[in-house]
This record gives sequence, structure tokens and C-alpha cells, in this order.
Amino acid sequence: MSYKEFVQHLRDEEPLQIYIFYGKERYLVNWAVDALKEKYINASFTDFNYDKIDGASVDLNTIVNICETLPMMSDRRMVVLDNFTVLEGEKSRSFSDEDEKAFVKYLEQNPSYNVFVMTCGEKIDKRKSLYKKINKSGNIFEFSLLQPPDLKKWISKRFKQKDKKISSAAVQKLIEVSGYYDKDSDYKLYNLENDIQKILHFIGNEQEVLIDHILQTVSGNIERNVFDFIDAISSNKKPEAVKVLNSALLYGEAEYKLLALLNRQFENLLQVKIYNESGKNMHYIKEKLSLPDFVIKKLIKASNRFSVERLKRINIQIYEADKNIKTGIMNPRLALELLVAEI
Repeated sequence: MSYKEFVQHLRDEEPLQIYIFYGKERYLVNWAVDALKEKYINASFTDFNYDKIDGASVDLNTIVNICETLPMMSDRRMVVLDNFTVLEGEKSRSFSDEDEKAFVKYLEQNPSYNVFVMTCGEKIDKRKSLYKKINKSGNIFEFSLLQPPDLKKWISKRFKQKDKKISSAAVQKLIEVSGYYDKDSDYKLYNLENDIQKILHFIGNEQEVLIDHILQTVSGNIERNVFDFIDAISSNKKPEAVKVLNSALLYGEAEYKLLALLNRQFENLLQVKIYNESGKNMHYIKEKLSLPDFVIKKLIKASNRFSVERLKRINIQIYEADKNIKTGIMNPRLALELLVAEI
């Protein structure tokens, strides 16, 4: 189950006894833990009724002893086994396969007052007996990237909590420049939260967040720089293209990574151009390239400024630059600068 199902689940009166939270969005994993804690644990008795254990190094006896502790002045206790890497299929010196089997049996008699939560990383080993057991008797929630409607609501809510207004267009611009949906991006909600705090600090006492505030504050993902580069090249503004590359490098992006992204996006541009000229619609292109709608729209718009022949030539030039770097003929910075000059 996902974020939306968990939001609905929170509205239920009674908690389940056992949960597993995992997925790409660690922000949402931690939020889900805090949401259960807020709902079922009296803040005045947190020290007595809430335990968070490091799951990467815990042993079975420690877990059992904590779970057997009675709640104080409450009907509930909450035990969080955080970063329980056993669920990911990793071997642990402190938690053997035999311990896992004993743990599965123990969970069958988990005290009714316990709300027991296990968290792990992006992946979970569904072959594990522990997973299979909890999948039958508890709730397993995977917190992946938020869907666009949910992300827009999340952003709007964050600004509203600070008594700031933001338009739908500004929210969309923040999503685009952040790179949240970029295919190879490691940009997540924690990064977005940091960028929102930067925007709030930047606007000070102003009441509304404008697109210009976002562009001045959010450095964004490298993918944004690549699209800016494509815009500059398509408009024959080579000094601007060089400026964009230098800006990306200034933010710590390595030349080889930047070249790889240029390679991928110009390949995408060529595919989009060919599909577009052959009469394929946006739905078809999206299905073939597996990219978000707004990225497809940007690619279609950019491809209209190039011919198929020019895009093929640019792709060849990028391959040559990559080969020159990998064979040591040129250093990465020089190869990039010559590439800009040639295309």
C-alpha cells in the first residue's frame, strides 16, 4: 500500500499491531512513524511509551525485552525498529536466520498494547519469512515518489503553513526546476523541504511566492541545466550554453555526469523528433520513453528547433567527446568546451 492508503488508514480509529514502512521517500517513512506516534502516544508520557531501536545492530533479546514493557498511563505503547536491514535481505551478525524464525513466532503473540513498526530502505526482500508473515497479519506500506497531484498539494500545504500564497503555476515551476521526477535524480522530499526553506528565507515578509523567487533560489537538478543548455544551443547562443555548463560544474556536477545527461537528452530529442514527424501523439511518445508529461512537452517543444540531421550529428559529436575523455585524449573540461564550440 502507498502514501494515499496510509493517509486513509490514519483516519481509522484503531491501529494495527504491526507495520512495515519502506520505499524511496524516507521523508514519508519518517512522517508515517511520527503520524502514528502523534495519534496514539500521549506526548506527556513519550519517554515511557515510545521506543526507537537501531534495527541495523539490534539483537532479538533486546527487541523482546522492550516489547514486553507495559505501557504507563496509556492503553498503547509504540516500538519502532528503525532501519531493520534484515528485511532487505542483508546478513546481520546480531540477528541470525534462527533469530528471524524465532522473531516471526514471537510476533504471533505480540502484546496487544504494542504498536510495532519496522522500517527499512528502498527495497524489501519479499522472500523473507518475516515479510510473508507481516504481509498476512499487518500492514506493509511502500512510500515511493509522490504522484503529481499529491506533490502539488504537499508543496502548497508547506507554504500555507507559513502563511504564504503560491499559485499553481509557481508550484509547477518549483517541481520542474527541482528535478523531483527526473529519471536518474536522487532529489527527494527532504531536498525539496530544504529548497522550500530557502525560498521562505529569501522572500522574507513578502506574502506570495513568485516564479522569479523560485528561479533565483532553487539551483535545481542538473537536468534543468541540460534543458537550459539545449535551449541555448537551439537558439545559437553559444556563450549562453557555455555559461549554463559552467553553472552546472560550479554546483559540483562532474563533467562525465554532465556529458552522460547531455547524451541521454539529445538521444531523447532525436527519438521525439522522429516520433513527432511520423505523426505519433504525446501518449505514444510518453509510453515509449517512460518520462513525465512535462518532460515530454519540453522535449517536443525543443525538438521543433532542430532537424533530424542536426540531432543525429550532435549525438555523434557527444559520442566522440565521450570517447576522447575515456581514452585520455582530452581532459573532461576541454572536451565539453570543444563540444559546445562544434555544435
